[in-house]
Amino acid sequence: MREQRRRFEAQKALSDAGDDEAQPIDEDFLEAMEAGMPPTGGMGMNAGIHDAYCLVEHLLPVLQGAEDELLNRYSRRRRTIVREEIQRLSERNFRWHREINPSRRMEIWQELQEIVTDYQKTRDFLLDSSLIRSRWRELEIS
Repeated sequence: MREQRRRFEAQKALSDAGDDEAQPIDEDFLEAMEAGMPPTGGMGMNAGIHDAYCLVEHLLPVLQGAEDELLNRYSRRRRTIVREEIQRLSERNFRWHREINPSRRMEIWQELQEIVTDYQKTRDFLLDSSLIRSRWRELEIS
């Protein structure tokens, strides 16, 4: 952890000296490192696919001459989605999978049964779990 912070601080010093390619200190990443990088509740691959898709949407225009500001928008969008959507869903999934109390496990099972018996709840669950709704939310972030 200390080594990673030292590296971020070295990058910040380069940025302060005018290096446009130096990276800022990522406090969210450092906080996750301190927590031992908890499992992502099965959201990692899905998030990575959406992240790659969003990056292409922003990087391609820049490579074709658009303003570099598009890359800042990409960063704002993905960071917001991670904070608002992916962490929420990951924490829920992680809690569900780690639950050992039999009565609480039964409550989770009943909640899932209720979801699958209702079309709208099923649809909402799938839109959230697949992170499709997060892609829609992303478009609202300037």
